[in-house]
Amino acid sequence: MQKQLSFGKNKTVKYRKHAQQIRKLAKQIEIEIPSKVTNPNTEKIIDNYIMKIISEGQIRKGDYMTLGDCIFCKLNDAIVSTKTRWRICHFS
Repeated sequence: MQKQLSFGKNKTVKYRKHAQQIRKLAKQIEIEIPSKVTNPNTEKIIDNYIMKIISEGQIRKGDYMTLGDCIFCKLNDAIVSTKTRWRICHFS
């Protein structure tokens, strides 16, 4: 299964919404996420962290809210939900 990651138009909104949670979970695997989420360097670090979850995490398939069939990737306590084309739709 090829994993070409893409983000929707609301990427920064999602990062702001989940910033505290992303920092906390990334720290569990010794990845430091800077505090300013809108900084392009910080976004790149978060992108890489999410890609790590997708690349190294356990993968399951199932329905997610109204989106229907999704792929869930879990690494430690971090879960990334994606559509089948690897477009990020949720972080938990």
